[in-house]
Amino acid sequence: MMALAAPGHGGRPGSDLRLRTALLSSVEYYSVRMRQGAGDRAASYRTVLTEQEDRLVKRVLSSRQFEHANILKRILTYLVERSADPKAPPPKEYEIAVEAMGRPADFDPRIDPIVRVSVGSIRDRLQAFFATEGKAETVRMEIPRGQYRVVFSDSASNAVTPDRPGSALMGFWQPYFTGKAANVVVYTEPLFFRDNKSRYFRDWSVNSLETGATEIGRRFPGIDPSQIFPVFHYLSAGEVHCLLSITRMFHELGVPVETRNSRNRVSVLSLRSASKRKARCQDVHT
Repeated sequence: MMALAAPGHGGRPGSDLRLRTALLSSVEYYSVRMRQGAGDRAASYRTVLTEQEDRLVKRVLSSRQFEHANILKRILTYLVERSADPKAPPPKEYEIAVEAMGRPADFDPRIDPIVRVSVGSIRDRLQAFFATEGKAETVRMEIPRGQYRVVFSDSASNAVTPDRPGSALMGFWQPYFTGKAANVVVYTEPLFFRDNKSRYFRDWSVNSLETGATEIGRRFPGIDPSQIFPVFHYLSAGEVHCLLSITRMFHELGVPVETRNSRNRVSVLSLRSASKRKARCQDVHT
């Protein structure tokens, strides 16, 4: 079983510095693109985007969802730039890989899916941004599935309704994406018993360290309770997959998360102030 909690914590030191760094990186990338012969396209970008859209791009790039994802920021900036002319065709995977990600000229998108994976991550981060710190934005931006183009729209026309696919799932996870509290994933290991012959015994209903050996002796004839001892050497593949899926999701969205073993001094008091929610593997969709 796995539990997800969000105990309170203070502010994040250095956030102003990271904000300035993110903005600087964004400006620097625009400058590099212009020096590389993209002056006309960059000028078109500045002309076509409204001031409101331009400010939104900067806020997105400096948000916690993108502040540590330099490659993704470069891709998003590139797509914004290439989407300035709505009549122009969107860039190909090869162009994104070579021009935005710095891949070599022999890059083959049929073999390497890095562009598709990266753009998919950008979509998830944009959704997380507008569900949390960008919730009050009057203008939204997204990359529609099936194309590599940035589209801006009014928030009213992009509102999430109960019938919209994924809205229930986003509502489940949204409290953990606000950044107001640290997230803690707590997992447990099933109780096994082992004898001196390296044989392991497990009964799903036996979970007490105090009485477990006696109960195992009753359920397994021929086992001497005094000759077996508890061990925690097992973690199911499903539990590992669940743990990795949750932490990866938080990492890709730029939201901090901590993993703890319930046996390593995880007190109920430290989690009591959090909004706790048990998460089974079937609840995890990435």
